[in-house]
Amino acid sequence: MINSTAELEVIYRDGAYVCSACGHEFTLRNSCLRHFYVHTGETTCPICARKLSHKSHLKRHMKNVHNMPM
Repeated sequence: MINSTAELEVIYRDGAYVCSACGHEFTLRNSCLRHFYVHTGETTCPICARKLSHKSHLKRHMKNVHNMPM
């Protein structure tokens, strides 16, 4: 597990932005930057284990996906 996004790097290769940790490719640089939180483990859904970048995203996820109040 990566300790912080500072340890990660966006690589631009063949028209795509690539995550230096896993090689996942994105068409948008910002999407790659948001993806980094998957590697830092900032927050995880206790029901389905989906990793989310912010606690506010977890609250929205719980409401929309699992029908649980915020």
